[in-house]
This record gives sequence, structure tokens and C-alpha cells, in this order.
Amino acid sequence: MTLTAVAEPADSSASAVAAAAEPGGFPQLAQLAAAALSRGWASSSRSVLDGLPVELSKVVWKEVRALLKRHERSPSCADMFPFVRACWRIEALDLSDAGKWLTNASLGSLGSVGSLRSVRLTGCRFVGDEGMDFAARLPALAVLDVSWTDVGDAGVARLSRCSTLTSLNLTGLSRLTDAAVSAVLPLTRLERLSLACTPLTDAALDYLTYYTRHPDPSLPGLGRARSPLARAL
Repeated sequence: MTLTAVAEPADSSASAVAAAAEPGGFPQLAQLAAAALSRGWASSSRSVLDGLPVELSKVVWKEVRALLKRHERSPSCADMFPFVRACWRIEALDLSDAGKWLTNASLGSLGSVGSLRSVRLTGCRFVGDEGMDFAARLPALAVLDVSWTDVGDAGVARLSRCSTLTSLNLTGLSRLTDAAVSAVLPLTRLERLSLACTPLTDAALDYLTYYTRHPDPSLPGLGRARSPLARAL
């Protein structure tokens, strides 16, 4: 699993840790406050970290890892999620080949990570159509890779609501039909689309390029002048 984070401070803070770490504060007090925030982590009683600045979240994360080590277990995704959602400002997430632990249900949590701009799910065979709902909840998602997953026509239709997409990888989706192409057309910012190793026919490709040959001014965003993907074809 790969995470790419942006160090942007949040607006508010977990008051005890933040106040102790301000100029003139007491480092030892900050450490005690961090320990208090992490105290229930091992028993799934995790603290709310909304607004905790990035640098202070690192102090808390260090305490969490030490606590889990004392309980003889490694950090799980559930342990990391409060940091990913509230503090670390994750922009890119690569969950390729994640295996059975990544399912449609677990993908739903990603919809809460509003900073995500790129998500890669290559080879996640337990991810299907229902798992695609998270994408429309991400206001800045530009790159999505669902290659070699179990996504089909219904999943691509769900992605049609993700208007910010500029790159979509559908390689190796064995359940796609020509009908899936109609769901891609409303994605007017799309610049890259991969359909390799799918059952699509020449008819689908002909439909995909229709608006490069016959721009229709009555359909905003689907004419050649409005579609980066159309200009690239």
C-alpha cells in the first residue's frame, strides 16, 4: 500500500496537544497529551483527530505505534484511518493487489478522504460495481485505476458522476460490454482512457469517437471543442 501525503495544517486542533506544542509550551506536556489521545487505540476506542495539525499528528502516531507494539500487534488500516481522514491530507493512494481485505464495503471509507486526487486499485479482485460509489464523493479525484478488478457496466455507470476525472483505467475488466462506453461520454474532463484487454467491440470504439466526427452543439460538454478525450482520439 502506498500513501502520498501533503503537509497542510488543518484549521483547528485537538486542543490539549496543540496548546502544549505552541511556542512557549511544554514539550513534556505535549507528549503526555499525545499519549492521552492514543490511549484507547489498542481497544478500538480511537480518538477524534479532526483539525490536528500534521506535525502534531506525527507525535500522536508515534505514540499509537508504541502502544500497539506493547500489545504485540502491528498497525492496521483501522488504526491509520483517523490520521488519513483528518490529518495527513492524502492525495494519492495505491491499494493495488490488496487481496481479500479490500472489498466494496471497505472502499466506502475512502469517500471521507476529501483530499484524494489519485486512487489505484489494480488487481483488487474483490472490488466490484458497488464499490465505485466512493469516487463521486471525492471532490478532487482526477486519476482512477480499477484495472483487473470485478467492475462491470454498472460500476462504470456509477463513475459517470465523478465529473473531475481526467484519467480512467478500465484495463482487463472482463465484464464490460459496449454499453459501458455511454457512461464515459459525460466525463468531459477525461484526457486518458484505457480499455485494453476488455470484450469491447469496434462498435463501442465507433460510438466513443462519434462526437469527434459529429459534434452536437445541443449536448453541452460532449462536442469536440469541450472534450479533451475527444481531441486526443
